[in-house]
Amino acid sequence: MNKVSLTLDSLALLVLCGDFPSAPSDALTQDEWYLLRRKMKSTKYKRPSCLFNMSLDGLILVYDLEAYLAKKIIDRIRWIPGFLSTLKSYEEQGIFVTTKYEEDYPEGLFASLKRRAPLILYYVGQIHLLKTKMIGLSGTK
Repeated sequence: MNKVSLTLDSLALLVLCGDFPSAPSDALTQDEWYLLRRKMKSTKYKRPSCLFNMSLDGLILVYDLEAYLAKKIIDRIRWIPGFLSTLKSYEEQGIFVTTKYEEDYPEGLFASLKRRAPLILYYVGQIHLLKTKMIGLSGTK
């Protein structure tokens, strides 16, 4: 049976960019995430998990973010207890999640889709099967 086991960087990505109905604010868009990551790379706080220790003013000063984006990040970080409850509920239903920061994320997605690759994958079943050669068919009757 699968068990959710994520790095702190994955948790940061999920909290900020995951589309959860119980979240207090909209998730960061993929474009907002990549803007944030680009700004993070030019500071000493490069890891997404560093965001957990930042204040609103800190986000604005350190990462040179617009106030609306910094507030969006803070609102989502404050929601971590609710997020963990939601993640546990998903796991109990057999729904699992992985991100680009996990070893089980399918490498081929980033190799072929680059920035368009999904940051987060929700799945049921065995994700390691995506690393095998396969074929997909689609069509009408």
